[in-house]
Amino acid sequence: MGALRELVFVSASGQNVFFGELAAALRGELEDLGLPTSESVDAFPAPEPGRAFVLVAPHEFAALCPPGAGPDAARLARTVAVCTE
Repeated sequence: MGALRELVFVSASGQNVFFGELAAALRGELEDLGLPTSESVDAFPAPEPGRAFVLVAPHEFAALCPPGAGPDAARLARTVAVCTE
């Protein structure tokens, strides 16, 4: 698996603004600790060594994104879901 080099926060373009604020707060704290983060909207980016994913409010992602936008098995194995409600 190798060392963690990046956390990608995955979101849906139409999701509740609260979840965007939550993701931004988490990203800020992680960046302050020295862990690079990025954001991807409406899709999971390609898996790369050292890359993992954070999905805030997976229920909104599933409802708002097109079919097939969710993670495949390889990405899902490297995804942390932050369930909020």
